[in-house]
Amino acid sequence: QNEVPLATTLLSLKTAHSSPFHFYTVFNTAPAPNAAQVKEIIPYLSYVSLFCPNETEASLITGIQVTDKATAFAACERLHTMGVEDVVITLGKQGYVIASAKSEEGPRHFNATKAAAVDTTGAGAVSYTHLRAHETPEHLVCRLLLEKKKKPIIRR
Repeated sequence: QNEVPLATTLLSLKTAHSSPFHFYTVFNTAPAPNAAQVKEIIPYLSYVSLFCPNETEASLITGIQVTDKATAFAACERLHTMGVEDVVITLGKQGYVIASAKSEEGPRHFNATKAAAVDTTGAGAVSYTHLRAHETPEHLVCRLLLEKKKKPIIRR
């Protein structure tokens, strides 16, 4: 989402989350914001239902150097205090951490699935990696699923 003007994204988050319908909003900060953008983003985190940063982006936003499962757990807790409801922090080959402010379980870690990448172009946005969210009786569960492409990519 940081590929569109940040002001547009932030206003969209605020408008959707504040509407009478209270839309569930999702914010992925890739590519990583600069210091000035971080200052702009922080006041809008309370309008974010699901925040999906990688470890670098989570570090920039929270001020916690995210390098592993334990520091990702701390970053999730910090993001909850900043107003974010649900968090998925991707940790590359270390997997990912999910956390819901509504859950009594606290953050949970999931190992990465090994995959032979053919082409990572657009992997965060399309066919290779999909963010799935579904409700359970207890809390929101988020999983990152890697899907194998059915057809090879043809470049012209």
